[in-house]
Amino acid sequence: MADKDGWVYVLTNEAMPGLVKVGQTYKTPEIRAQELSSETGVAAQYVVVYKAFVPNYEQVEKIVHNKLKSAGKHYNKEFFKCETFEAIRHIRDSTTIKFEESKEDVDRQIRQQKELEEKQKALAAQQEAERQRTAKEKERQETEQKLAAEAEARKKESAEKAGNWKGTHQTGCGTLIINIFVVLAIASIGLVGVLTLVGAM
Repeated sequence: MADKDGWVYVLTNEAMPGLVKVGQTYKTPEIRAQELSSETGVAAQYVVVYKAFVPNYEQVEKIVHNKLKSAGKHYNKEFFKCETFEAIRHIRDSTTIKFEESKEDVDRQIRQQKELEEKQKALAAQQEAERQRTAKEKERQETEQKLAAEAEARKKESAEKAGNWKGTHQTGCGTLIINIFVVLAIASIGLVGVLTLVGAM
């Protein structure tokens, strides 16, 4: 089935500041604005600030509505709490424009919004890079502290082992010396006994 061409439009009303109406029609948007303005309870006239002639206009309107809803701009039915250029940007991004007309300097406003978004993305990327750098620096410091503590523990353990070895060997030498003296003493006593015995003979 071939796509049907029609209009997607953006309306404003001075009685509803801060709100825009995004709609679609197979008529001209000006006629649709007049119809809406003539309804009961409408305090001021609707103004067509933007209109675009597009293929599959009914589907385009749904896509734009969903995008604005996802951005948290939905107010009521086809009304959204956003700037007109935001709605226009979503229309342009959602389809191929065959013809468009605007009462505002849309291109400049959209360009400024895109520049702001790019700056925000760059700032977010910079903050993320700084966060990662800080995390790596913290991890490096923690690793160095852990290695230093392990080295100090090994040094202390080695010193304790060396002290125990020295004490053990010193004790062993003392015992050996005492044993030598005991043997010599016994030998001396035995020698004296032998000599005494020989002299008695």
